[in-house]
Amino acid sequence: MGTWGGGRGSVLSFEQALIDRCSGQVAIDGHVIGTRSWEGDLADKGYKFAKLGEGQANLLMALDINTAIPLMSRFYEGGAADRVRVGDLVDQADLHDLLFLVDRGFYSEENLALFTSGGSNYIIPLSKGLSACRQTTSELALPGAFVWERGRKSASVEFKQCRVGSRRVLVFRDIAEAGLMKANYLCHMKRGDRAYTQEGFLKPKDLMGVSVLQTSLQDTPAEEVFALYKKRWAIKTYFDYFKNGQYAHALRQQDYHRMQGLAFILLVSALVHQEVSEALGARKVKAAKRHGVWMACNCKKRRVELFEKLNTPLEVFPKC
Repeated sequence: MGTWGGGRGSVLSFEQALIDRCSGQVAIDGHVIGTRSWEGDLADKGYKFAKLGEGQANLLMALDINTAIPLMSRFYEGGAADRVRVGDLVDQADLHDLLFLVDRGFYSEENLALFTSGGSNYIIPLSKGLSACRQTTSELALPGAFVWERGRKSASVEFKQCRVGSRRVLVFRDIAEAGLMKANYLCHMKRGDRAYTQEGFLKPKDLMGVSVLQTSLQDTPAEEVFALYKKRWAIKTYFDYFKNGQYAHALRQQDYHRMQGLAFILLVSALVHQEVSEALGARKVKAAKRHGVWMACNCKKRRVELFEKLNTPLEVFPKC
């Protein structure tokens, strides 16, 4: 694999080419992977230590939310918070005129300045502990409303807009999500689960289904801000691919340079996965093995031909 130092220039050029061709809307998030090595250069106890029972490394990644194309990928020590290391990731490329979509774990004054440098903007949720969140949710009359549609799904969303100093904050309530959360809590109470009480229900019930987003976008309609942030889920889908598709549960690497090389391999594998999925529509193909032969239960002729080119022939059932 060589050393990270020797191939770093090529990696940076490759990533910059991806960034230059991206849609301009970028999600950044972190993913924890167990190292299975206490002596690794990046192995450390992190916030998932109790669950993993071992040292971890953190994979920090940037992804185009519209094309699902990964743009940058680095490993960092498992004990470092993503909000601390994101500056290092961003500094390794020429990033300008982008929209960053990040989760609440990236919130800091330094990062807000980072996400608005070079003509860029951001959308970030506020945690309940922040004064801006407490201030905007102290009164939850939400006069605005719209319907958010995603594929065949739709949701009724109420909202209001606020100014906290010079910053724009939007409060949203997904009516259906709020109903489901309340019903789930009450079901636990009915079953007698000790952690679920009437007092515990009354305290958070008004905030169920509520999300508070801060954004530097001053003129973008609230409905569009909400829809943009919902697209951030694309990066979670890719982390799920690493975990369940690549079986990236344990790195078993100790050397820092090899770890960064592995981060680049994960990025390239995600690129290949995205291109193949786009070409084949693979997520829409349902296949089952019958009498030793793989049968595609709902596959168009064009996709069958593409599977054959990949040396993965499929029979189609039922036959037309």
